Order: sequence, then structure tokens, then C-alpha cells
Amino acid sequence: MVELNKQNKYKPWLGPGGYKKKIPIWREQEAKLCVEGKPDPLPNTNERIRDWVYGRSELTDEGEIIVKDPATVEVVQALKGPIATQTEAGLFTPQYHKDELAKAIGTKEHGGREEEGVGTVDAVVELCSIDSLKKSTTNISGIMTELGVRHGSFFRKGSLGGWRDHLTPQMAARLNAIVAQDLQGSGFTFGAVLCKDSAS
Repeated sequence: MVELNKQNKYKPWLGPGGYKKKIPIWREQEAKLCVEGKPDPLPNTNERIRDWVYGRSELTDEGEIIVKDPATVEVVQALKGPIATQTEAGLFTPQYHKDELAKAIGTKEHGGREEEGVGTVDAVVELCSIDSLKKSTTNISGIMTELGVRHGSFFRKGSLGGWRDHLTPQMAARLNAIVAQDLQGSGFTFGAVLCKDSAS
């Protein structure tokens, strides 16, 4: 951690308690500025970006951001200027791992987030996709012993009316009754029965 801190080009100045202690103070300052009708110092930015900037600057009672470090000044100017303009014009679409702050700093990912595993969102989404789960050997082979159902059955290609190939009319009627009973009083309905032909 000490070695990473030495490499940090944009060092925060937070004092004892770090971000945990400062964030409530910053939110209070922002609320006060809003109540007093003063301009938002960082319009159209999320709390993470605001916290990064506030941690490296001073927010005055007038809503001005005072930054002493030249490298941080460049990042703040980019966030308030060209990057804000590009985002508003739709020329830059922030994504979780490639947002305005990462673009302003000029890195793929700013420090800490990728190391904590947060920067791998796309990889996690891909691993959890139906296509990926369908191909997993754990989900293809084997049988669920309690029910005697093959694991691959959970990933069959569904199609409209496909229940007829897998349920008897009695099973479909029972399923409709169970769902109707469970949803009763919840205000949630499917607008129709699940297995249409079995509703008789």
C-alpha cells in the first residue's frame, strides 16, 4: 500500500479518518451551496468523481474548488471542460470501468478499482451470461439427485408454447394454480395463465 501511494501522481489530502470522515462533510457543503442558490462546483458528475476532486482540493463557501497541485488542476479542468462537453453532446459515453475520471486522468482505470476486482465488470457479466452458463460442463453433465432432473434441462431453448413438449396438461394446470395462489393479493399478475391450453 505504501509503495502504491508513492506512485500516486494525484495524492489526496484527507487527514485522519480519510474519505470516510470527509464524505459527509462534502455532502453537507454541497447541500448548503444548493440551499443558498450557489452554483454546483462540479455539475453533472457522480459522487465518486466529486469525492476524488474534493479529496485533492478545497471547496470554498462560495462553491469554488481550489486546487494547488498542477497535475490535479489539469484533471479538474478536463472534467469541467472538454470531457463534460463531450459527455453532454453524446460524444463520450461513460462506462463503469472507463468513465470521465479515467479519461481525465488519461488511464484505462484509475488506481485501486481494478486491483479490487471492480474493473472486471465486463468479464463477470460474460461469465454469468446464459450462453456461458449453458457451455459450462458443470451445468451440462450430471443429474440433480433430489429430483432426478438432468442439469442440462435447466438451459433448454425455450419457445412459445414449448411447455407442451415438457409438461402434461395436468402438470400445466397445477403450475398455473400454484402461481395464481402465490401471486394472490400481491397486485402482480401475468395478465394470462402461464400455460394457456391448460386453463380449462
